[in-house]
Amino acid sequence: MQFYESNNLKNKKIGHTFASNHSIQRNIKNKKILSILKMVSKTIFCLALLFAIYFTISIQISGSNKDKNIYKTKRFIFNNSKFCPKNDAYYYDYPNGDLLEINYLIENSRFSLFFLYADWDPRSSYYADLFLKLACDFYKEITFISINCFYGQCKEHFNLIKYPQILINIKDVGSIAYKKPFEYGYMIEHLNKILRPLKRIDNFEEFFNFINSQTAALIGNFNFSDEKEVTYFKNFYISSLNHIGSS
Repeated sequence: MQFYESNNLKNKKIGHTFASNHSIQRNIKNKKILSILKMVSKTIFCLALLFAIYFTISIQISGSNKDKNIYKTKRFIFNNSKFCPKNDAYYYDYPNGDLLEINYLIENSRFSLFFLYADWDPRSSYYADLFLKLACDFYKEITFISINCFYGQCKEHFNLIKYPQILINIKDVGSIAYKKPFEYGYMIEHLNKILRPLKRIDNFEEFFNFINSQTAALIGNFNFSDEKEVTYFKNFYISSLNHIGSS
């Protein structure tokens, strides 16, 4: 009886051992499946992350390239024309109404002339020849810029109802709207006054000749070795430009 009982115990233990091995194998199999699922999920996550990064960079690159294409300075050189038979004159044109690069041109130019036009406007087309002729004559002293102000930022900023318009910008002074007739003679005289608003007088003979030739004149005497008087001269210079712009 004891032998049988012990055999039964052994059989029970053996059966229990078999049962335990079977559950261990099942657990190992489940763990392998879980590990495979985790690897797959990590792979999918990494691929999704890489795709998101690639998509973001692609948008930024394409956007920056688009901006460069739109706002790239459009410099036009013309020569051998009826205006400039001997010189290579140039101007900058912004047909989309862009203003992003205008500050750069203003900061790097003592004088700038803006021709604000509309591409559909007959007067703008007619006076474009005047703009080119002025560019031919003054391109060494003045930066010439034409902007299609019927579109884009120019339209939003100026909101013009009549085309074309001409603005003359003087660095550290501001912009002056040209209000005289759009004729070559008037424009030449106006630009020459803007470029040289003051007349230097070196002696009494020049002083009296100047006084006799003017209906009204404002004369200043400045000591440029004194910083305060240099400031006074700058104000005098700016006042002369404002007077030219308003007259």
